[in-house]
Amino acid sequence: MPHAGLRILALCAALACLASAGFAQHQPREPSADATRPKDEALRAELLKMLEADQALRGRMVGANAEDQNFLREMQAFDAANAKRLAQIFKTHGFPGVKLVGADGTQAVVTLLLHTPSLELQKKALPHVKRAARRGELPGEAFAMLTDDALAHEGRPQLYGTNFDLVRGKLVLAKTKDPARLDARLTNTPDGAFEAFTVEQPLRKTQAGTSVKDRIFFAQRKTGRVYEILGLPEGHRPFRYLRWDGNRVFIFDRWASPHHGIRYKLDVSRRKLISAKAFIEADYVELLKKAPR
Repeated sequence: MPHAGLRILALCAALACLASAGFAQHQPREPSADATRPKDEALRAELLKMLEADQALRGRMVGANAEDQNFLREMQAFDAANAKRLAQIFKTHGFPGVKLVGADGTQAVVTLLLHTPSLELQKKALPHVKRAARRGELPGEAFAMLTDDALAHEGRPQLYGTNFDLVRGKLVLAKTKDPARLDARLTNTPDGAFEAFTVEQPLRKTQAGTSVKDRIFFAQRKTGRVYEILGLPEGHRPFRYLRWDGNRVFIFDRWASPHHGIRYKLDVSRRKLISAKAFIEADYVELLKKAPR
């Protein structure tokens, strides 16, 4: 892709470096309370309670014995009960969208669907989740993760690379369709306005080999302008799991060690850092849906 020129975007990893007052001036006007109030508050509360119980149960996985059959049976029974209740909700209300149960209620449904043993429920929900992601009501990764989970249920290769297998203590990309084009599927915004990519820059040769530095960029395709993101710590560490949340929020991870890293969120239209949050390996595994079924 021809680029009109390179623009350097220096970000400070510490959120204190953001001018919070100035950033607030660019926030869209908050909608009225009536416009954001879910139609079914009782159902929303139920879904949030189901999600809270789900996360509490899965939180016990940290430090638990992965071969504890009693715990696995408990989780399977819990997920089966949730699947039964979700099926009843779908039958009565259809897919619980944002207007019905609010954004957090709909996100709760998606998280529960990622843990459900019911492929039928996942496939029913997918078209609705896709439309919600296109409207910006759900993050784009919600559709990607649910798509990959449904494909895994069918024994088919995943499409977006959100599933990893734990092999001898290391995360390994699960079987993926056309992995050579995985980056293109993940790193272009849904509307095609922006793309993101990394470049390995060779630094010096040592006895162990040539050391490299990962550089990360995003580009505005219409103008051809390319922005490099600078000022992030752990410069010798690679960037991983590039993805978009909607059309303007770019998310990427950088491991700081084999067991923890930093997850960045960047608003590319404003060229502003939204957040930089530490995560540990257990959180990452949960994000990639490595919970026992």
